[in-house]
Amino acid sequence: MNEIATRLLFSLIRHDVCGEPLSDNTRRELTADILPTLYRLSKDHDMAHIVGHVLDKEGLLGTDEISKKIRKQYLLAIYRHQQLQYTLEQTEHALDRAGIDFLPLKGSVLRAYYPEGWMRTSCDVDVLVHPEDLERARDVLIEDCGFKKGSITPHDITLVTAGGMHLELHHTLIEDNRVARIDELLLDVWNYTTPTPDCPHRMILADEMFYFYHVAHAAKHIISGGCGIRPFLDDWILQHRVPHDDAKRQALIDLGGLSAFDDAKKRLRDVWFANAEHTALSSRLQEFILSGGTYGDDKTRIIVQQKKRGGAVRYLFSRIFPPYNSLKHHYPILKKHRWLMPVMHVRRWFSLLLKGKSRKLLREISVVSTASDEQINDAADLMSMLGL
Repeated sequence: MNEIATRLLFSLIRHDVCGEPLSDNTRRELTADILPTLYRLSKDHDMAHIVGHVLDKEGLLGTDEISKKIRKQYLLAIYRHQQLQYTLEQTEHALDRAGIDFLPLKGSVLRAYYPEGWMRTSCDVDVLVHPEDLERARDVLIEDCGFKKGSITPHDITLVTAGGMHLELHHTLIEDNRVARIDELLLDVWNYTTPTPDCPHRMILADEMFYFYHVAHAAKHIISGGCGIRPFLDDWILQHRVPHDDAKRQALIDLGGLSAFDDAKKRLRDVWFANAEHTALSSRLQEFILSGGTYGDDKTRIIVQQKKRGGAVRYLFSRIFPPYNSLKHHYPILKKHRWLMPVMHVRRWFSLLLKGKSRKLLREISVVSTASDEQINDAADLMSMLGL
């Protein structure tokens, strides 16, 4: 990892999002030679748009190829933000007219607290509905908005707009690989909501539960291989730009068993965005996060899950034969006819082969078979230190 590029990346983020002035040293280090490395690092963590915005404001982008690439990321972020906002507005209007309660999640809420909405990028729009409203909500959005059906997971269905934007329609916040004691709290999420005055079926989540979900979601990504810089920047926004009660937040964090992880996350957040000093754990967590990119590293995810599931054999068995609670969302017929599990397993295997996804499973088998005890124990040790 290039130390200069890393230092510059966080300086530029602190300037654009946190309001910190650019230092003379940062200006001196922003030379043409460092731009390719800075671009690659920022793009790996979906922060190239912020880098582009600052460099453009400072007149540091020229007409060379790397300057064009950096400027493009900034412009694409603005364009994508407009598309996402339009998708959210379509969704809100359609569901409200249909009388379906819904709860916007993650970036759809957070970007309102950033200096500019486009600074908080997102690959989709996330909305939660009651499980009993899922199919009706899906049909309303297809009929009224022209959305098309996409993929299905155990916790959401994806709809795709005419412009190619993705809407994830969640019916639960519980996901595979959850950690600590968070399920019970997230199942209670609707009891922490209140309606919006001018859009009565658009619900607002109480700050403490929004914060808890933010931490739990980041933890899920950590045990899946990494989460990138964005959740830590969101955390800075939640701490400094969102009115809140620390005691209420901490009470839910403690109940959910996420105190160790939340403390480590806060420390690294302050190292990156408040110039705090590293601890041994924050240094180790930083290396883990920066090496994994925005969505983490598949190899790390596989190693962590192998350890959590009790070894290579159990991990591979769970990948070849997914449990009922996972498989039933892909094949709803199982909800009424569980005895069809063996048939659906075979159907899934053929589906993976036809879609060319067998290579992914083969790669997982390769990682499981070649991962050293040192790699497995090192990943497990970090997860243990984080309370995950």
